[in-house]
Amino acid sequence: MCYDFFLSCQASQTKFHSKAFSKFCSLDTLQIPHANSLTSIWFPTLISKVFMLLVQMLNPLMVLMLMCPGAVAVQSEHAFPDIPFKAFNTFVEQNFSSKIMLTTVLMLLFTMTENTDLLNLHQWQQHPQLSDENKVDLSSWIKSLGHEVQKQTTGPKFKTLFKKSETLNLIPDNQVITKVATKLNDLAELLGLNSFDSDGRQIQNLRSISKKEILPILIICPPSNTCSDKKCRGRAILQNSDPNQLAQTTLIKGSEIFKDVVVLSGKCSNCKTHYFPDHENYPQVVGPRKRVYLNNAKYLKIGQSLYVDQVFSNAVINGTYSFHASTAAYAEFWTNSFGKQIH
Repeated sequence: MCYDFFLSCQASQTKFHSKAFSKFCSLDTLQIPHANSLTSIWFPTLISKVFMLLVQMLNPLMVLMLMCPGAVAVQSEHAFPDIPFKAFNTFVEQNFSSKIMLTTVLMLLFTMTENTDLLNLHQWQQHPQLSDENKVDLSSWIKSLGHEVQKQTTGPKFKTLFKKSETLNLIPDNQVITKVATKLNDLAELLGLNSFDSDGRQIQNLRSISKKEILPILIICPPSNTCSDKKCRGRAILQNSDPNQLAQTTLIKGSEIFKDVVVLSGKCSNCKTHYFPDHENYPQVVGPRKRVYLNNAKYLKIGQSLYVDQVFSNAVINGTYSFHASTAAYAEFWTNSFGKQIH
């Protein structure tokens, strides 16, 4: 990809500075010494000089591209925690205020599932493997997470992380974070986000948590809920699609691809206007039906069975304009970068 990038760059962007290039070629450090004379000081110095000269000689974006690996291994993921809702509900009732909001509970849930690296670090300190290591019930890792929860949760919502019997106002400030960290640690155990078993043996290294099991079911519909014709006086739009033969499409939403998304259309029973996700059409006195595209469309149809959202369509326009790329080049870039992220 880096080589292709160079070929597609304009000559003005890839011009070498002769002075910098001469300096680069005359560097004494490029005369590689015998392997036995390599030191920890020489190698970083060489890398630093080469990098700085590349910045002088080439476009900085090209240097960044050169430093990127040609292929990145996709890390396998753990399944999303699949525990009974009753168990989760009991935990919430026993540890938090009865006034806690759904948004706060979900924030805590996703805080745990999105910080598996931190949980690995925390749990290694809970289960030391060497004789000269100390066992720590609440490490500074989980306390740091608790501190961020406190900092990024508004006052009234933060109070709901404590039961009335805990009397938050009477807890010393230096113990508040400890209380929150304890709740987060217990929540991780409930969700099964454990690197060690009950005997202290490592059973796994926590990886990223997959969201495949909790992805929403998407249906693409017309954005209007009432007929736009003033004569219809806000008449409701009826579904025009046959429930037994619903059209399915591929949807690109941001950088995610959703397959087999159902597309529905509607109609006004009075004026016979048809409503689609990105346009409307209505009968004329003479001639074929008139098609009008919508400025407020959430999704745009760009192929026989492909819809995209505004984020993706804006990225295409901005990308082709900013990088002077063809639509074919942008399509190749996007496919190579995100094409495998299919849901």
